Amino acid sequence: MLIGRKTFGLGGAVLVGALVCASPAQALVRVDANGQVTRGHVVYAKETVAATAPVGDETWYVVTVPADGDGSGRLALLHPLGRRIFDGQSATITYTLTNMRFHGSDSPTLEVIADGSSAAVTATLASGGGSGSETAVFTVTADSTSGTIDQPRQLRLVIRALRVDPATAGNIRVQVNKESQADSNPDWTLPGVVRVRKTGVLRESVSPVSAVAAFGTGFRNFVSGDSVRSDRLAASVGKLLFSVRDGTYHVASSGVPVSGLSDLFSSGAITYRGDFSFVSGVFLSMEADCSVTGVDRIDLNGDANSRTASVADANGKHLCIEVSGTTRIPDVAGYTASVAYTGVTNAPAAPGSATLGLGGIGMGGSVVNVPYANLNSPTYIHRLQVYNQSNEAAAYRINFLPPAGTTANPPSVEGSFAPGNTSLVISTLTTLSTSKTRTAFTLSVDAPPDLLQVQTILRAQDGSTDTVVYTPE
Repeated sequence: MLIGRKTFGLGGAVLVGALVCASPAQALVRVDANGQVTRGHVVYAKETVAATAPVGDETWYVVTVPADGDGSGRLALLHPLGRRIFDGQSATITYTLTNMRFHGSDSPTLEVIADGSSAAVTATLASGGGSGSETAVFTVTADSTSGTIDQPRQLRLVIRALRVDPATAGNIRVQVNKESQADSNPDWTLPGVVRVRKTGVLRESVSPVSAVAAFGTGFRNFVSGDSVRSDRLAASVGKLLFSVRDGTYHVASSGVPVSGLSDLFSSGAITYRGDFSFVSGVFLSMEADCSVTGVDRIDLNGDANSRTASVADANGKHLCIEVSGTTRIPDVAGYTASVAYTGVTNAPAAPGSATLGLGGIGMGGSVVNVPYANLNSPTYIHRLQVYNQSNEAAAYRINFLPPAGTTANPPSVEGSFAPGNTSLVISTLTTLSTSKTRTAFTLSVDAPPDLLQVQTILRAQDGSTDTVVYTPE
């Protein structure tokens, strides 16, 4: 005796509870002679399930079952008659659906399957079974052609499509009533459970990678590593991967297995966001170290804050940041990727608007950002004071950031902090091209942050002082 159960779901997918199967390959629930039940399920990708018009306050999903041996999509519930119908008698078989409904123009059909020398018997649909109906009532009559229909004979209810509640478990109950109770077999009811639950089918995953700007080159290229090109001018900040969850899933409209992403959506667009103001190029690479050339390199267009790509181009590829070697690489907290899908039958089921976090760019050593330094000497003496707690000298670089329309000469200075205290008068390190007297600057030191103490001390002619303590990062 075969009974089936279909499950439909999705967290992106839809598992539609399976009813029954018309062939052993689709036998979802098997009941052996001892009444032991083994359950399985058929899974439909929720992204492919179209919602019907609301029924009252409810919205239903429509599913078509996988094609069986004759090539037609159908869901077949098999169960024993459980009654003996004598010649000239009839039995009424009622199927009641809970949390799901029949759907479409093809009404369900019911037959008593041929058994040995006994011919098949087609039941008559007496009522129900129409699109949106929750019941189907059939009449099976034994006549001179069929003879007595014995109770072990199998009944097969064939359903072409169902409306399924996406959130609530459903079931089918089969009730058999005889016209006459001449034998000892009473009427009986067989429950056939159909469960509806959510599970993921479309998968988005991200593998972030953090690049590091090299201190020794004034942060103009990257520190060597597995995700850095050999010339140190390109580095990966991570890759995106789009896939179908492991397992077998079906397209709701046809019942065929999902073979790839194209069964779930027609296209997808990715927007990468972050600081691209310093780059000489942004491209996608199958190689983790960004060492692709020619047609294998997919360059991305955009502006200082974003770049775009298709899901097809970006799938499984690294986002590579390329620099010229002459422009300073800034500290970038992280890049992100947002995905928009089109052509998803059940659009709300797609992951859609999720923002995926890629890696960023860190600075080798420690960095301190000083918002202002007063160069108006001798009215003010502004000192940078650094205490190097290590036992070794630590190289440093100061990049000046003057007001708009003003340049610093030189724009940067380099040196070394010996162990212990070092004090630098900032006005002796650079001059400005205009009458402006203030500039911001960034201090980069080739030493861990926890071994540095940094402060600025501003002393006015009247002897007053202003001290600001900074925390290296």
